Amino acid sequence: MTNFTIRSLQKDDMPSWQPLWVGYNTLPNGSAIVGRLSPKYMQRLETLLLHPDSKLRGFVVVDDQNRVAGFFNRKAFAAKEGKPARGYLKDIFVAEAWRGSNAAPMMIEALRQEAVNNRWQNVEWHCHNNNPKGIHFYQSLDGVTLASPAVPPSGWNTFSLGDMQTPIAKKVSSSTSDVPIAPVRSNRHPAKPVVPAIARAER
Repeated sequence: MTNFTIRSLQKDDMPSWQPLWVGYNTLPNGSAIVGRLSPKYMQRLETLLLHPDSKLRGFVVVDDQNRVAGFFNRKAFAAKEGKPARGYLKDIFVAEAWRGSNAAPMMIEALRQEAVNNRWQNVEWHCHNNNPKGIHFYQSLDGVTLASPAVPPSGWNTFSLGDMQTPIAKKVSSSTSDVPIAPVRSNRHPAKPVVPAIARAER
């Protein structure tokens, strides 16, 4: 069984992280989400993910040989205008070689611990109806709640970490394998035509 470790994304990880980002942004038909793979976008994203004071932070899951098996990016929202501090899961992906392992549940658990450490009231993310494997995966985890089912025509389901105190683990009755879950694009504009990006979990 592979022993995984979750840690912050580091500069030295980028050569291994970048191919995963390309895979995350490649559709089942082989086409890519070009805007998210341009050199300018990649440079800006790297700067944000690595900066210790950035609201958007990157994390990786590595095996016992320090190989990057997956990543997740989360965004922090400070308390404002009566709204409590909260987190948002923007991206999560597991490399094909490690699908079926415990890498994805461990990343969701690391996200929960981030929330507790930062005193966020909640963490949410979105998963589209055309990603049934991703939806089933989230529903297979103790500590994850379907906060708001998709309402046509948007197709976006909202998941959250529930009471924040329940450690994330696969339910005993679940046989769900890791999938390359791709939950979100924008919680402000969930109906934008970026839905195909979520379909790559079908591979």
